[in-house]
Amino acid sequence: SLLTTITGDQKSTQTIIDSLNETIKIMKDIKTITDEVTKITLSLDKKMIDPTSSSMFEVEAIMKDIRLKLEMIDGTIKSVGSYDNDLIELKEQISVGLQKSNQIMDKVDSLMQDDESSEVILP
Repeated sequence: SLLTTITGDQKSTQTIIDSLNETIKIMKDIKTITDEVTKITLSLDKKMIDPTSSSMFEVEAIMKDIRLKLEMIDGTIKSVGSYDNDLIELKEQISVGLQKSNQIMDKVDSLMQDDESSEVILP
């Protein structure tokens, strides 16, 4: 509902949600690949690896870095999702405030039209 309010378009909101879901799926796939690469690199005897083939260590470092960044993105997505409930509550409070303001305006209007009653009862 937050995204629809911001974009004004349900289709755009659904596209964003689909993209987030696809990102989560990709993150899980990358985690699986990272775990497999880590197992493979740990199972190799470091004495048998030629010093010139340091690319495996670089790949492992890159994959760990990607995994850390994806975990940070996941946390960001979760924190943005938590704002949804706060915005719904704020919207409800604003709605109640508007209703009370309308009631006051109705009372003032009726007072202006009715000379017999000089007392206004506020909500």
